Amino acid sequence: MNLEVYYPGKSQLHRLDARLKVAGLIWLSLWITWSPWQSLMTNTIGLCLLVFLSHLPIRLFRSSLYAFIGLSLFYILTSAWTWNSNGAYWQGFWSWSGIGATGLLLWRIGLIFLLTRLFVGITPPLEQGIGIAYFFNPVIKVFPRIADFVLILTLTLRFVPVLLEEAELLGKARMLKGEWPRSRFQRVWEISRLIPPLLLTSLRRADEVAENLLARGYTAGTYRSISFAEWTQADQRGVYILLFWPLLLFLNYL
Repeated sequence: MNLEVYYPGKSQLHRLDARLKVAGLIWLSLWITWSPWQSLMTNTIGLCLLVFLSHLPIRLFRSSLYAFIGLSLFYILTSAWTWNSNGAYWQGFWSWSGIGATGLLLWRIGLIFLLTRLFVGITPPLEQGIGIAYFFNPVIKVFPRIADFVLILTLTLRFVPVLLEEAELLGKARMLKGEWPRSRFQRVWEISRLIPPLLLTSLRRADEVAENLLARGYTAGTYRSISFAEWTQADQRGVYILLFWPLLLFLNYL
């Protein structure tokens, strides 16, 4: 079960180190935001190439596409439409400058959506937390209380997929009793009946996690980074590509 979150695979992107994936997400997001419009096409081609190399099915991007379409409609109505301050909203007009600025903004947002969905699709939740926590380690030495935030973040990223799996199991158990009712009200009632057992399961899992953390010596301000896999040549090549990417965008701009 992937629930349009993480998609297991054996591609080269799946095998990359979690630290490199997190760094790549931040680094490419910054350049998508900062680069001029002439360089956005290079970013688009690069992201499409990454999607191709990831071997992720296109259907995994469905939810991101729906969210992008809804956000696009909002920005088109609020940014591309121009109206007089003394007149009604429907008395305005479409301006080419507003349409161009909105299109450029939506282009950047679409690339960010695509990059984020790609990152989530090739990175397991636990690796996401470990990779993010790695970059907090230098700050923890100065501000020890940040360790609690890092620990909560890591556990949350790992705990959410577990809850989704429990919810799916409860849904399958309910299907064994018969088909879902056709009435919308009855469907809502059936779903609401699944909430108490899901809540009890969540509390039981949380209690087990707390006992395991205490047994391993985790207390407030004592977060310890989990060991990483061995750094490979593919990871090193990924670092070189990330460092070369701004130069490629600059050459494209010229």
